Amino acid sequence: MLLNLAPLNLLPQYATPENGGYAATKFFPDKGSNITEISYRIAENVATVNSILSYRIPFSVQIEKRWPNAHVAVFDTNDLITDIWKNPSAYLNGTAPLNVTGVIDECDVKGNNCTLKENRDSYLWFDELHPSEQASRIVAREFIGVLGGGSKWAKYWE
Repeated sequence: MLLNLAPLNLLPQYATPENGGYAATKFFPDKGSNITEISYRIAENVATVNSILSYRIPFSVQIEKRWPNAHVAVFDTNDLITDIWKNPSAYLNGTAPLNVTGVIDECDVKGNNCTLKENRDSYLWFDELHPSEQASRIVAREFIGVLGGGSKWAKYWE
C-alpha cells in the first residue's frame, strides 16, 4: 500500500488566511508577506506529486509488470482529509463546535506559552503541522479498510 500526499495546503501551517492559515508558527516563524502564495505553491506541489503517483503506479504494475504477483493499493489520504475538512460533522465527534482550521496545541511563534484545548475530538489538527488524535483514528480505520480490499479511498492494481 502506498499513500498519496495529504492536502498540505489545508494545514494551519500552509493554509490561506481565509482558510485559517497562520501568518507565523513555531515551525515557520517568518513566512514573508505573501501567505497565499505559499499555500498555492504547496497545493500545486501536492497535486503534481499525487498526479505522478496516480499514473506511475498503474503503469508500473500493469504495463511494466515491475512487481509480478503483487497487489498494489494507493490510499487516497488527500481526498479523505479533504472530505474531513469539508464535512467535519461526518467524522469529528467532540462536544465543542467542530473545528477544521484551529489547533488543539496552541503555542506562540517561539513554541512557548502553549495551551492544550479541551474537546480534542472536535478538531482536525493537533498543531500547525499534524493531524489530531481523532483524525489519526479516522485515517487508521480507513487504512484497515484499504487493506480489506474494498475502500472507496483507494485504487487497486494487480
